[in-house]
Amino acid sequence: MQLRGTHVAPLVLLLTLISPLLFLPNFASADRGFLFISSPMQKSVQYARLLSAVELARGDRMVMGSLVVGEDVETPMGLAVDGFRKILYVADPGKGAVLAMDIIADSWGAGNLVYNGARTVIRNVQAQWVATDGVGNIFLTDAQTNKIWFLPVSAAGADQDDDSWSPATSSTPVELYAADAQAPIGNPQGIAVYGSRILWANGEGGGGSAAIVSTWKVPSTLAAPNFTDVANGSAYGVCVSSARIFYTDAETNIKSMREPGGEISVVTEGLSQPRGCAYDGDGTVFVADADDGRVYSFAGGGQEGGPRPAWPVVQIPGAFGVAVLKSGTVQIGSLAVVSLLVTMLLALLHA
Repeated sequence: MQLRGTHVAPLVLLLTLISPLLFLPNFASADRGFLFISSPMQKSVQYARLLSAVELARGDRMVMGSLVVGEDVETPMGLAVDGFRKILYVADPGKGAVLAMDIIADSWGAGNLVYNGARTVIRNVQAQWVATDGVGNIFLTDAQTNKIWFLPVSAAGADQDDDSWSPATSSTPVELYAADAQAPIGNPQGIAVYGSRILWANGEGGGGSAAIVSTWKVPSTLAAPNFTDVANGSAYGVCVSSARIFYTDAETNIKSMREPGGEISVVTEGLSQPRGCAYDGDGTVFVADADDGRVYSFAGGGQEGGPRPAWPVVQIPGAFGVAVLKSGTVQIGSLAVVSLLVTMLLALLHA
């Protein structure tokens, strides 16, 4: 094939601009983000690409994809995303561990993820739920020991600003809080970070009166733990939006409040067995219904008022944990970058 003169200058310019990308291990995808769902029943973690407003208005539906099924997971339950490092954490009490999986897309904006294996970041814990904060610290609840555990991002000597770091294998978590006369911990379930504080849910049979508890994210040597009973009863999942705290109760409802200890309102009712919930950072809350086998979405803004409608978005038997990566940048593999560049070059040559 012989290049025409009109192709040479654009080709040289294109190669100059994109050649540095060939040496990058990962690049960015234009995906809006991903919803992750765990199913202990199916021993799987699945995902769906979040839809844009245009796609939703067009009536498009989320398409499921399997991230991991089988031997690498036993009973995947609670999920959390480190959006800065693009890592999905999975609490797996069947393996007695918290697992980490890299979030890598296989092509530019195609909405498919590549599974490159699960690594164990915390061993010897019966954690069912896990959460992360903005710098990558990991928090988990252990219902078997009635403890709240914490793995600092610096556990492996990492710089909190280093986006290439991932937790070392078999890191040892720190006991953050344990059930005693002061700490209202009983069958702890979902956990979430709320500014400088954490929230956890106490499930049924915990022997306590607090459904949601709030206290310092990291204990202070200068102040008492300052436990706050946020809500009474029992609960499972808990998540936080920019305006409200949401939690799934032990019945069929999703409730919310503006701040810890504030007035509680029923947001959505009539679900079968609501468990994990997650906020997408853009006005929508997702909640998994384990008995119904669906994930629902509803408006997660700060508005008051009666129950809001919840819409089914994906179906997965035994849906339990949910997490959202809401980002304009998702890692994609180097081969996908090369494929993209070759496609661009061929299009130019045949123009």
